[in-house]
Amino acid sequence: MLVFPNAKINLGLRITEKRSDGFHNIETVFVPIPLKEALEFVVRTDGESRFRTEGLQLDSTPEQNLVMKAYRLLKADFQLPELDVVLLKNIPFGAGLGGGSAD
Repeated sequence: MLVFPNAKINLGLRITEKRSDGFHNIETVFVPIPLKEALEFVVRTDGESRFRTEGLQLDSTPEQNLVMKAYRLLKADFQLPELDVVLLKNIPFGAGLGGGSAD
């Protein structure tokens, strides 16, 4: 499967509370902009998932990446296959364009 997550900007942002996990609950309006990433998932049969990035370099390990964190959480509750996950990173991180949450 190949998907193309959009970058997005906030037209408004209101932090409603800080959660016990350190993240915040927010109210916002996101608007997509025409900057995209590519995210590919391919089923593996050898019993091991792998993650790699192309494009902009990330300063994190595959285990720290939000894509793999989300996959592991879903895999704990659902019967998901092992995957090869490839992220073509085009959205600058830390720029407020929602690249991590889009993926």
